[in-house]
Amino acid sequence: MTRQGAIGATASPAGNARRAGRLYAAHLALAAAFALGRMLRYVQGATLDDETSFVTSPAGRAVALVAIVVGIAALVAVAVLTVRERRDPRALALAVLLCGAIASRDHVDALDLAYLAASFGAALWWILGGRKRSRPSTALPPTAPSA
Repeated sequence: MTRQGAIGATASPAGNARRAGRLYAAHLALAAAFALGRMLRYVQGATLDDETSFVTSPAGRAVALVAIVVGIAALVAVAVLTVRERRDPRALALAVLLCGAIASRDHVDALDLAYLAASFGAALWWILGGRKRSRPSTALPPTAPSA
């Protein structure tokens, strides 16, 4: 007898669908944190006076702190869930794009935009169609007519 999560155990389709949904949501949160962090960096670079900048204000620092906390939590969730979903080609593709987006930290480039688009696309695919196909059937089996 095997337990859930043991080597060789089979997981339920509903559990796999929930885990995939969590993975796509974590990628979406991480992409949003990346975008917010990059926007704050550009706002800081675009202002002429650092003392009146939004980034140096208490509200700007709070937004940056929230982006960092959400980004770190999402990065940990992405790493753990990607290992658990390592046989899903979409999970591996998102992981490769994430590595490319993390590799270049100076400015927004094509890899950042590709990761943002892919994470949004994967989440949208899961919401619109993938979740329905991954859900186990809840229909009752047909019954034989009584005589």
